[in-house]
Amino acid sequence: MKQRLLLVAAALLLSLPFVRAQSGTAGPLEWSYSEADSVLTISGTGAMPDYIGYGSTPWHAYNFKIKTVVIEPGVESIGAYALYSIFNLSSVTIPATVTTIGANALSNNTRLLNLTIPPSVTSIGDSAFYHCQNLETINIPAATTIGQGVFAYCSGLKSITADEDNPRYASFGGALYNKELTRLIAYPGGKEVVASDFAPSVTTIAAGAFHGCYRLTEISFPASVTSIESHAIEGCGQLHTLRLPASDLVLGEGFVGEHNTFLTAITVAEGSPSYVVADSVLFNKDRSLLLLYPPQKGANSYTVPSTVERIADYAFAGAAYVTADSEVSMPPRNIYVGESVTSIGKRAFAYRQYLDTLSIAASVARLDYEALYAISVKYLALYWTNPAEVLYVYGTLHQSYIRELHVPVGTEALYRATPPWNQVETIVADIPNSAERPSPSSFKAVARGGQIVLSGLAGREIIRIYNIVGRPVYARSADGPAMIIPVSSLPSGVYILQAGNEAVKLMLRN
Repeated sequence: MKQRLLLVAAALLLSLPFVRAQSGTAGPLEWSYSEADSVLTISGTGAMPDYIGYGSTPWHAYNFKIKTVVIEPGVESIGAYALYSIFNLSSVTIPATVTTIGANALSNNTRLLNLTIPPSVTSIGDSAFYHCQNLETINIPAATTIGQGVFAYCSGLKSITADEDNPRYASFGGALYNKELTRLIAYPGGKEVVASDFAPSVTTIAAGAFHGCYRLTEISFPASVTSIESHAIEGCGQLHTLRLPASDLVLGEGFVGEHNTFLTAITVAEGSPSYVVADSVLFNKDRSLLLLYPPQKGANSYTVPSTVERIADYAFAGAAYVTADSEVSMPPRNIYVGESVTSIGKRAFAYRQYLDTLSIAASVARLDYEALYAISVKYLALYWTNPAEVLYVYGTLHQSYIRELHVPVGTEALYRATPPWNQVETIVADIPNSAERPSPSSFKAVARGGQIVLSGLAGREIIRIYNIVGRPVYARSADGPAMIIPVSSLPSGVYILQAGNEAVKLMLRN
């Protein structure tokens, strides 16, 4: 009988719905979740623990249900990632006992509408409100420490204000500055910008100042600006024009990051002592550093000028995904890095899409961190005879698509044994070594009307064009026995066209 009762009890327990714990502890604090009104309450005395990302908090099982968070008096901090990605969260109550808001503490809450930061808060961590798209205004009371990217990608944010009594921060035109209004810290992502929107005394544009400002179409920096830091402009999805002043300006490498994919034009005011724009491309004054090639600068091919010794961090990064009927200019399909270049910076070609050819000369001795990250290219041509001698940094080919890697004759085994190039499935060793002399041509090449018409090709050889001093200006693989090469962008003059190990001299009249 007893055994039967136990079996009945067990059956009854199994028939009950599974009930998760709706309360618990978080360091010295306690938490509880109310199913009736979708409220998470955190109470107690002391600091909330820091967490490490999504799913690491003790209440993460309710992240899809929580709509309101109430933090009761006595709680001294909101820990890192504590309220991260709570999908339906619309309201948070922060008591006057909280002094610290940790990194990413409330980030990625896209439905969060209202947030009042009490005067007790003196520290706000990196990315604390990142990607809170529906926040429209926010006030910084007494906070004396604000991390980077606190308001990045808050695309609905119209205004960031700071109390007049704040000892370190001030606001002007809805943007956040240091107290002296000399350093722009954060521009609200829901505003547009013209030069008059800047504080008259501003001299520095801080890293992260224009992060996720989706509504910007152009930025015109005033003459007072003398410094724009690395990653100052990032994720501005509609930005197409940048205007730089003629001040004694210092630009951090990568001041325009990798996700401003519709940037078409950049200008520098006449008289700039430090920078010059040539063919819509930004260089330092002596053109030894290529700083920025706008992702949507329209051109079929681009040859890095022979003055350039270094390609800067993020210089060619980003290219928009556009359709054939888009009004946006297509980015270049062929990029040639010549013998003057010795180093290529961090993520210099990251996310560069639609490439037919990327050609990198043997003079390049260093590829910085993820220089070719997430590129898409049909033909990558490398001229190093010993790739093991080239300094590359981890992740160079991470998430990249390379259909064919073309290397010098006799070096295929070296490339197949040398990371990261051994990640490429198809390696073709058909670039002639410098000691080899091209043979007379068996193919036919005719230059007319801004193009070269080729016929009689083998169909798989590399086609290269050199100017009269031997500098490569074009390279790609032939797709068949005939092809047409557009050359209207090349200056008139004598060129050598090489197909495989055969060559012919041509006169271009453009």
